[in-house]
Amino acid sequence: MRVLLIADARFSRREHAFLRRLEIGLLGEGPRVLRTVPQSSFTIQPETLGRIVPYTEHRSRFGRRHAFRRFIESLASATPAITPDSDGALFEIVHAFGIECWDRAAHTAEHTGAALVIELTSATDLRTAKPFERSLLARTLGQPPVWCAPNARIRDAAESLGLSGDVKLTPWGVHTPPHAHKARNTDNPLSVSVVCSGVEPRAVHPLLDAFAQLGEHKDRVMLFIDATAADADHGLWSRAEQLGILEHITFVADMESRREIVLETDVLAIPERMGELRTILLDAMASGMLVVSRDDPLIEATAADRVAVVIEEPTVVAWLDALRAMAADPELVSQFGAFARERVREDRPVHRHIHAITEAYDSALAPPPIPMPTGTQPS
Repeated sequence: MRVLLIADARFSRREHAFLRRLEIGLLGEGPRVLRTVPQSSFTIQPETLGRIVPYTEHRSRFGRRHAFRRFIESLASATPAITPDSDGALFEIVHAFGIECWDRAAHTAEHTGAALVIELTSATDLRTAKPFERSLLARTLGQPPVWCAPNARIRDAAESLGLSGDVKLTPWGVHTPPHAHKARNTDNPLSVSVVCSGVEPRAVHPLLDAFAQLGEHKDRVMLFIDATAADADHGLWSRAEQLGILEHITFVADMESRREIVLETDVLAIPERMGELRTILLDAMASGMLVVSRDDPLIEATAADRVAVVIEEPTVVAWLDALRAMAADPELVSQFGAFARERVREDRPVHRHIHAITEAYDSALAPPPIPMPTGTQPS
């Protein structure tokens, strides 16, 4: 089986470790894999066993078909590791990650005779899936895509859309290290990584206001805040300065793509309701970190008891309660981190994800059922 993994800029920048895990897992099962990502995120992709081909994003509708044709030609000549079969087919599966590459993936699948598989990871993906599928089928008259759902909540939401293509549950997996990321030294300040996407520009404000009210516990906490938050909200820096807490804050660029920094801290805080799955949450849990996050209807990893602190209403009081509890009781951080680590180890191993993906590929390649003529009675 020959597989093309294609990701858009946001996904490939944020989830390059996930794509590498998937590629290596698939190679271990037998398929030959080629990965392609935008030029803008190509340089941060980690080394891999296969080949990564950059592509140029073409945002204008004018000349898009020509650009796509050149893209497919670049894939065909990129590497001898992926060679066409005697029937001339370059790929059997084209698997898309990130809504900005769906059109490119669909065009590639259409012109290479491959089956199209699309990962659903966000509320935006779910809103777009049905109209995209309808437009695709009207244009190609071919098979609908197979839709991959990384958790049961997204699967249920996708199945309620009435999609023509199959929806497959393919829970994301991560590697759980043999030991937690580090022993908690209670003499050091509690380190909190605050990850943001920019979808709610002012979501960090209640957390900052709560931090400013920590009183005697303030010196026992350090905040590492995703610079994306400051990019989305230009008043964030001045707000921290007004509160007199800048000395406790470090802004970190590209926090998710450089998550080794995050995984060296004690707590992962997610102040936004992102409406999107992100593997940094699973990585943090697997490392034994305490997760403090907003209640999000698409996220199920934090729903189990004692694996995370869930902020149902993002008020200053709610964040203050959470911060005060963590600063006053370091053992709480360790206990929640241990429970989260064990839950991820049991429920989200990488091998289970790879198995689910290969089953989804087999489903995509299966011949469509032959419809019975209207009025025909089975014999």
